[in-house]
Formats: sequence, structure tokens, C-alpha cells
Amino acid sequence: MKRTHTKYSIVPYYIAAAVGVVWAWTITYKSYLGSCFGIAACLLAFYVSKKFFPDKLVSYSLSWGELLHNLKFLKDSIRDTELKESVESIIADSEAIYKEVSLYPEKESRVSRFKNSNLPDLIEILERYTSLPSSNTYNINSVVGADDELWILGDFAFRVDKVEVQKFRNRINCRNVHLVYGNHDQDYSQERIFQSVQYYKELKTPYGIVVLFHYPIMEWYGASGGTIHLHGHIHSPESYNEENARKYLKNRVLPYGHHPRDINLPLRIYDVGVDANKYKPVSLEAIANYLKVKINT
Repeated sequence: MKRTHTKYSIVPYYIAAAVGVVWAWTITYKSYLGSCFGIAACLLAFYVSKKFFPDKLVSYSLSWGELLHNLKFLKDSIRDTELKESVESIIADSEAIYKEVSLYPEKESRVSRFKNSNLPDLIEILERYTSLPSSNTYNINSVVGADDELWILGDFAFRVDKVEVQKFRNRINCRNVHLVYGNHDQDYSQERIFQSVQYYKELKTPYGIVVLFHYPIMEWYGASGGTIHLHGHIHSPESYNEENARKYLKNRVLPYGHHPRDINLPLRIYDVGVDANKYKPVSLEAIANYLKVKINT
């Protein structure tokens, strides 16, 4: 597993500068025409020399820290106990090797194949495994009951025909699946894949109105009255919800149009995307508790 970056060639810059200096010594820059020709000569020298001394795309291997981070992240998404234990064992061995080569750098060459080939290959295999539909639906079915209401806030499938979308939907045990369209979704209004489809939803719940939209928005219905806004789209880390839980409405929404008493209301916005929730659905009750919202009486 390698990354790449561009290594820019400095030779064309030196050549262009040299042409500029020679031009200044031999041909005057005092006239407007002389200056234009001088600049043109420098640019021509630069672009011609670029052909002979081009920028290079340099590849480099991931560090031990990056490899271990990726393995630990993927390990958390594995549901098979035996496989998960095997990956944990590999991580432990890899950390031991990393400590050894940190103390004795001369031993690095002995494990170069393991670091630069074996571990990257394992990460690629695990990435494919954890992205399998059966793996994704397990995370859903382990949390959502057959009689629950499941609201998916967009991007149910990407570049997949509707036959495959239906197959994937059938793997979800929940009978009541609703879709709020995301930017990668097709039009499912003529199919019966979902119980309902819409672009926006104001859901009445025991915790008050909950505004469902694929995108995070600055202002939503009843925000100044304490309503909750749930969204997806931005693939945020868990820290996003943690940070928002400590904010107030005035930190996100301009106070224009709000009564002063509304400004210090908590910011009740939550990203339900899988990236921010350990790749599992999150219940409305859990979100309400997280945002410290009580049931309306």
C-alpha cells in the first residue's frame, strides 16, 4: 500500500531565471517592447525545459503508524469473532515488530516485505471484506428490529442498478424502511423498495419534531424551539457530534430573526452517518439522550 506525491523539478525555474539575466545583460529592458520580449523568452524557456525536466510522481510506503491505525480501524468493523481475534493477534505482533525496529533500525530490512507487502495486502483484503453487503446488513440487523422504523438519510446505494438495490434491501430484516434521498440515490418513487421516499421529512416523535435531511443545514424548522436536526452526507468523525453537543444555537445559526432568549439554546444537530456511529444505525432514544432532550409531556 503506497501513497504518491508530486516532486516538482526546480531546473526549469533556474533556466528561466538564467534567460532573464542574460536578456537583461544583452538586451535592454528599458523599452516596453524589450520587456515584453524578455518575459516571453523566460516563459518559453520555462515551458520548454519542463519537457526535458518534468515533475515526477513519487510513491512511498505507509509508515508503521499508518498501517497499524488502518488495521485497528478495520478490526472494529469485523463481526466474525474468529477473524477478529486473528486480526488482533496480527496487530499485536506488528506492534511488537514495530517496537523492535524502532530500537534497532538496522533490523528494518529484515521485515521490509512484511511491512511493505504483507500488511498492505491484508488491509486491502479486510477493506473488501468489511464492504461486503452481508457485512453491512449485519450491522443494521444487529441493532434494528423487524418491527422498528428505520430511516435512512440518503446514499443507500451508489452506482448500483435497482435490482441489486432491491436485493440489498431484502437483506435488511426491518419491514419499515424509509429513505430520505441523498445525492447518490436514484429515483425510487415508482418502485416499492422502501415504505416511503422523500427529500425532506419533519418527523413527529415523543421528543418533538425531528427534521430529517441528507445535508446538514444552518437553520431548520423549530430550531429556536429546540427541535432536533438529523443529517448525513459529510462523513464526519465521531468528534463532530461530540463537539456539536457542547455548542449552542448561536454558535451555528446567525441570531438574526431570533428572540434573545433563543440564542443560548443547545445546538441540537446530529450526524447519523455510519462514519460517526461505528458503522451502525443509531436510535432516536440514544440521540435524544446524547443531546439531553427529554420526552415531551
